[in-house]
Amino acid sequence: MSQTIKGFKSHLAADVDTNLIVACGVTPANKPEADALPAIVADLAHYAERNEIGELHIDRGYLASDSVQELHANKIRIVSKPWRPRPGELFAKREFKLDLGRRTITCPAGHVEKIQLGSVTHFPAEICDACPLRAQCTDAAPGRGRSITITDDEPLQKKLRLAIATPIGRERLRERVMIEHRLAHHARKQGDRARYLGLRNNVFDARRHAATVNLERLQFAEAA
Repeated sequence: MSQTIKGFKSHLAADVDTNLIVACGVTPANKPEADALPAIVADLAHYAERNEIGELHIDRGYLASDSVQELHANKIRIVSKPWRPRPGELFAKREFKLDLGRRTITCPAGHVEKIQLGSVTHFPAEICDACPLRAQCTDAAPGRGRSITITDDEPLQKKLRLAIATPIGRERLRERVMIEHRLAHHARKQGDRARYLGLRNNVFDARRHAATVNLERLQFAEAA
């Protein structure tokens, strides 16, 4: 998760079992969250094998990182909300049936088109114009059909959409609340202004405050 400090964003990774911060990263404030993930994953690689990533609970802003795709390809479970579908009352992408094995997509009316990862699938205008469900599916002008974007990480996005549609999947998402608490505690320590010039110095500052937060957590656990 990230927290904006003046000029920079601070990113944290925490262990959901111990409630301890295990990695920190800093990026310029105008950079997307995904840019921070490679450094976070590299930090985690320094831990002993027993502390390797078992599951990755992240905000969907980090899904654009290539590191997520690498972890997913290595059978690491990703827990996140999927990309947000476009607003409105038209049929959402989740109402189209994706068959990633056959590389096809079936619209709510039953028409099938081929798909390719990282591209846009266009349903034929003549099919959509004659479709009785057209008004519920697209607001495009007559003579144009519905389009669906197929992302490069569509296999992962499909898993995330299926997970969030179940009570168990939504419960898993709530496990990430712990890191939100760690982030808030860290932000109170670090403040909302960067103390130093340059990324390297501010990464050191983030780690210094993370160590303090961890020591307080350990003290509280021991007292309990």
